[in-house]
Formats: sequence, structure tokens, C-alpha cells
Amino acid sequence: MARQLTADDAKQSLTGHVTHKGLEVFAKYGPRLGWTQLQQLLNDRAYVRYPCDIIFDTAALHEGEFAHPEPKGATPEAGFTMFVHPVYMLDLERVPALVLYQLVALNYGGVCLGRRRGELWRGRAGPDAGRVLRSDLRTRHAGGGRRR
Repeated sequence: MARQLTADDAKQSLTGHVTHKGLEVFAKYGPRLGWTQLQQLLNDRAYVRYPCDIIFDTAALHEGEFAHPEPKGATPEAGFTMFVHPVYMLDLERVPALVLYQLVALNYGGVCLGRRRGELWRGRAGPDAGRVLRSDLRTRHAGGGRRR
């Protein structure tokens, strides 16, 4: 008798897939994802499903948003523009974390989005961004103390 899959089964499967991809990104791009590595990642179709460029502009951002991907056309294959708040233009070290947070929405769309725009599945960015960022933070803090 075939087992009927549930929404929880789908979430669990997606979590495993996204976690695996996050670990691959960490292995390929290293523990310190900077601006250069972010540009390489955005062009790597193994991890970013659709073309994506970054623009520092608030045009597509809702109040309080730091970044958001907007489609360039009617289909995802047309690509996306990742709008990032211009305040981060002078702090490019933070931009990879902001973009990674939003890549889950770009890669998986409505599958991971919550009820409201910007509310990602399970209330967080997802395991891929989390694993890459946590690993990056562990590396940065390896010497002890908190980074300011």
C-alpha cells in the first residue's frame, strides 16, 4: 500500500535538500564568504537556480526590509534583481549574509515563503543560509571574544 505524503514530509525533504546545498556552498566557497565569493556564488547555477544581480536601491523594498529578490520577467528563468538597502553599500562585508538570507526565496519561491512577504519558511532564512553563516561566524570568533 502506497503511503500518502504530507506537507510535513515535503518540508522535511526540502530541509534535507537545502541543508545539503548549504554544506556544499560552505565547502566550495569557504568559511568567509566575501563580496567576490558572493558574486561567484550568484553565477553558480548549482546553488543559485536563476540569474541574479544585486542593486543597492530601496525601490522594491517594503519598510523595514534589508533585501528582497524581484523577478525580472514573467518566468524565473528571466532572472532576478536582488534589491539591497543602500545603507549596506559602505559595508559590503555584511551583504553576503543579507543575500544568502534571501536566496532561499529566490531558489524555492512560494514553497518556503510564509504568509507575508519576507517571512520565510519556519520563520527563518532556512538551513542553507544558516549553515553557511554559522560556520562563518564560528571561524570569525575562533580566537575568542565577540566581534564588534
